[in-house]
Amino acid sequence: MGISRDPDFRRKKLCWDIYGAHSLDKIQEYRRWTFANYFGALHVEQAAIGMLKSLGLAQVRSPDWFETDQPTMNEAIESVDRLTTGIISWEEMNASTECIAARPERPYGAYLVETKFRTLQL
Repeated sequence: MGISRDPDFRRKKLCWDIYGAHSLDKIQEYRRWTFANYFGALHVEQAAIGMLKSLGLAQVRSPDWFETDQPTMNEAIESVDRLTTGIISWEEMNASTECIAARPERPYGAYLVETKFRTLQL
C-alpha cells in the first residue's frame, strides 16, 4: 500500500530491504490505481491503511506495507475500488483545465496559471 511515482522500483526496493536478493516473488502487487493529483491518492492511501490496520494485519514495514492473504486482499481491493471510483470521477470532472474553477479569471484558475499547472501534475 502506498503512493509512488515508480511502484515497480518501490516494490523491488522493499523486497530487497526485507528479504534480500532474489526475493521479488515474496511481495506481490495486487492492484494499482492512478490519480490525476496527489491529494486523491493520499486520501485513498490513508483510508486503505486505516482499513488494513483495523483488520489487525501484520505490518511488513511501517506504516504502509501489510502481510495478508489473497481473500482478505480481494475484499480490501473491492472497498478501495469503490472509494477510488468516486474520487477519480470527481477528478475527471473537476481537476482538468476545462472545469469552471480552473478558468484563469477564477481564483483557483489564476493559481494554476501562476504555478504553471504544477498542482495537476503531482
